[in-house]
Amino acid sequence: MSTGDNCHGRPGAWSLMSTEFGPLDSDGEDSGLSWRLAGASIATFVTGMQLLGLSTRYDRVQNRYSLHGESDRAGSPLRAGVLMGLVPAMTLVTWLTIGLLILQAQSFAVGTVFLTLLSSLVVVWGIIGLVMIDGLGERMTSATVTDHTTEPVDDCDDLKDRYLSGELTEAELEAETEARLERGP
Repeated sequence: MSTGDNCHGRPGAWSLMSTEFGPLDSDGEDSGLSWRLAGASIATFVTGMQLLGLSTRYDRVQNRYSLHGESDRAGSPLRAGVLMGLVPAMTLVTWLTIGLLILQAQSFAVGTVFLTLLSSLVVVWGIIGLVMIDGLGERMTSATVTDHTTEPVDDCDDLKDRYLSGELTEAELEAETEARLERGP
């Protein structure tokens, strides 16, 4: 066991188990414009979530969300269900918010050349949003969630520190590591 390994003999504290949830409706597969617009919008929203530090990915071709990292609720069907419902809903809310910001920007553009441009943009934004709503609903009910999260595991830092400081011999380190493995996380 190297000093960078956890007490399970692997780097980090990762489990190799994944849990898959969904879909609610397997007939939701579509390749229409609404489906594609919704997929692109959800992918953009999830990318924004990633920029905020959330370990979530979205594959719009497979219509699959993937969760990664550590969680006290790894493999939770409730968490998967909330994600499946919340992401399309929050995508729509974000879409509407951007539309309202564009609409508000029109009030600052009164009397300028930008008024026509912003008015056209609001109309196009609204039409795309109306077309996309149906696809968001279809994607919500036909999505799958693959939960790759793991529960936090004791990483045996105290044993490594004691070994490095000379308090434990290599044999004692292995014995205590084995004892922790038998107890489990």
